[in-house]
Amino acid sequence: MALGKQAKTLTDVQQRAVLAYLDTTMDAKRNRVMFLLSVDAGLRAKEIALLEWSMVTDSAGDLTDEIRLEDRSSKGRSGGVVFMSKRLQAALAIYAADQSLNGTVIKSQRRRWMSAQVVTNWFFKL
Repeated sequence: MALGKQAKTLTDVQQRAVLAYLDTTMDAKRNRVMFLLSVDAGLRAKEIALLEWSMVTDSAGDLTDEIRLEDRSSKGRSGGVVFMSKRLQAALAIYAADQSLNGTVIKSQRRRWMSAQVVTNWFFKL
């Protein structure tokens, strides 16, 4: 993509088609969360890769309705608060039920963290 050009956004029909496809994939819950973090929350690959459970849970370990991005997980010093859509909250709650809520949210099939490049490659392949 050339500098100065805006990325194209998906229509609602395209988003539903991608979500339907993701439901058929291996690790569908994680894949749905990754896609919704990008589409609904507008997170970059680096932010998705470095998102930690502590950024989406409160002190009691319950999911919140916002993502508190820290500077180390974002581009430069652009950390801040991003409010979650209802469908992202629902997908995250389903995904969290199977996870230990420590470390990064998005993990590989081997339960290791994913780099921003791996997330970028996942979206490219998608």
